[in-house]
Amino acid sequence: MRHPLPTEAAAAELGLRIRHHRLRRRMTQQQLAEGIGVKRPQVSGWETGVKHPSLGSLLLTGKTLDVDPGALVRGLHRL
Repeated sequence: MRHPLPTEAAAAELGLRIRHHRLRRRMTQQQLAEGIGVKRPQVSGWETGVKHPSLGSLLLTGKTLDVDPGALVRGLHRL
């Protein structure tokens, strides 16, 4: 079964959530990227909704930001 790609609205909202939690932790994009094991432009792409993180990256993002990964995606399917 194929899973649909997030809508533009859902991708943008996910990016805002990631950015909000990153700033709340007073982290730079570079620090978050290093914590996840990706390059900084990848994090920038997520935050702007241009790129979509994999499930593994979402789990690591939640761990790195000390937030439940479910909180990052909760309700996005409605957008």
